[in-house]
Amino acid sequence: MTDAALTEILAGIYEPDENGRRPPECLYGSVKMWEHLNRHGITVARCTVERLMRAHGWRGVTRARTVRTTIPDPGHTRAPDLVRRNFTAGRPGQLHVADFTYVPLDGGGFGYTAFVIDAFAGLVAGWECSLSKQTAFVERAIRQAAAVLGRWRLTDLTLVVTLEPCTMCAGAVTAARLGRLVYGAEDPKAGAVGSLWDVLRDRRLNHRPEVIGGVLASECGALLREFFSARRPHGG
Repeated sequence: MTDAALTEILAGIYEPDENGRRPPECLYGSVKMWEHLNRHGITVARCTVERLMRAHGWRGVTRARTVRTTIPDPGHTRAPDLVRRNFTAGRPGQLHVADFTYVPLDGGGFGYTAFVIDAFAGLVAGWECSLSKQTAFVERAIRQAAAVLGRWRLTDLTLVVTLEPCTMCAGAVTAARLGRLVYGAEDPKAGAVGSLWDVLRDRRLNHRPEVIGGVLASECGALLREFFSARRPHGG
């Protein structure tokens, strides 16, 4: 096929018609367009498609956009690296990290989203959206997270119980964003922290507290048996 004939075919795909419309194939880059043409019986070399598209300025849609989201101010001192690039945490509330990213908009340009995340639990404690990448909108996300974390979450508290929590109690621990749970004896009949279920370590939840089980398990078990045997003299 001659260059002129192939150019006419490509123009019918990449150039708008009399109504300003183009077919869905106009989104294809050179590789997909070459495959598309060959599927429809138009035998052509890939390099030819690339050359003609480049010559006429026809390009497909690509996600490979380079956007610089963070531009340092040379007049300011860089903030210290407090965690030495180690963004792992051993419990909820121990480390929160902030960052922001961008999303291309249909009408052109970009939208930006800043967020603050608990490095252990994956909880998004604060977020903010903006059409500009100014420092202020990131600071608003941080202030929002500080207000949330300072109000009702119990990430700095430890709950100590003698028996492994059931599903209802485990749900309450998660809802309260408790930082740590310590329990003694396991409950094979109704335990929800590893015995029958494992609610608190379910990665689908937005909060997973630190769990320490089996602490003085024998002593706790004996204490529970003594307590209930005094109230259930006939068993059951």
